[in-house]
Amino acid sequence: MKTTELRAFTSGKEVIYVYHNRIDATGEAIKTENSVFRAVDDTISEIFKLVKKLSKSGNVYRFLITADHGFIYTRKPLEATDKLEKEGFADRRFIISKSNLFRLGVYAVRLSTMLSSNDDRYINLAKGMSVFKCGGGMNYVHGGSSPQELLIPTLYVKTQRGVVDTEDAMINLITEVRKVTNLRISLDFYQDKPVSDLVKAATYRIHFVSSDGEIISNEVIYKADSKSDKAGNRIASMRFDIKKKNYDNNLRYFLKVINDKTNVEVLSRQVTMDLPFTDDFGFGV
Repeated sequence: MKTTELRAFTSGKEVIYVYHNRIDATGEAIKTENSVFRAVDDTISEIFKLVKKLSKSGNVYRFLITADHGFIYTRKPLEATDKLEKEGFADRRFIISKSNLFRLGVYAVRLSTMLSSNDDRYINLAKGMSVFKCGGGMNYVHGGSSPQELLIPTLYVKTQRGVVDTEDAMINLITEVRKVTNLRISLDFYQDKPVSDLVKAATYRIHFVSSDGEIISNEVIYKADSKSDKAGNRIASMRFDIKKKNYDNNLRYFLKVINDKTNVEVLSRQVTMDLPFTDDFGFGV
């Protein structure tokens, strides 16, 4: 939607309701339920972009972001012994029926008690991670009474007019490194943009690390603070001293670049450690 169209749409409205269903649509389909966490990440990104667009182009500056429910996801599908037979109007996590089911793994509450009404039916809820036999996948469920399903976030976002986004100066690896064959290695890095009003200087920590978390080199500090418009002036060579040890072929090894302020990993390259065993005297054997 163009800026003029967006402003015309939002003009004069007190409340604009936006419904987003990617998480449920992904989790409730058997073929895609295992991708629900990717759907969560995509949803957060899309809502963030929408808030920015409405704020910048739609003259909307206050947002209330929430959800209608949470969910439970298990990597391993629930076993048959965890499932409960259904009767009445059933979902995987609850059954609405005319009677209390009085079954192991189920507890019931009168709807009249919950809703302060004359409804004499019961809502029967599956305890713990149990589910009723019903359609749909068996990894992603919601509708029950667990904290994960009942407690929902509510975010109030207020943006400011005329605020311009800034970004950290990023760095990229120039040197192609797939295999480490020496205890000392030099790598070239490139700062992608010069520092300006919109691009802020940033500091990065760079080191080699194993998949079990052991740092196997010195940690180099890279300050991406160059203001030069010439790309060649934004290249820096960093030297790494690799730890002398016998490397386990069952582990994986990586070059990691981490933003020092946010502690966010911005670059990762897997490498093969092809070093001869080195004793304390520095002689390969």
